[in-house]
Amino acid sequence: MKSLQSDLEAIFKELGLAEELKLIRLRKDLNRLFSQPLASHIYPAKLKKGELTLIV
Repeated sequence: MKSLQSDLEAIFKELGLAEELKLIRLRKDLNRLFSQPLASHIYPAKLKKGELTLIV
């Protein structure tokens, strides 16, 4: 049985919103992915064609 998450990911991908979903996850998990003080000084602004733009 497929999970709701995988169904939603498929829908986002079909709508062309897969990168937006990845960006939202990155923003949510930023403090877990990067240590302080770096996490406090960056903000993932855009993800387009695999290129991440950070605001510092």
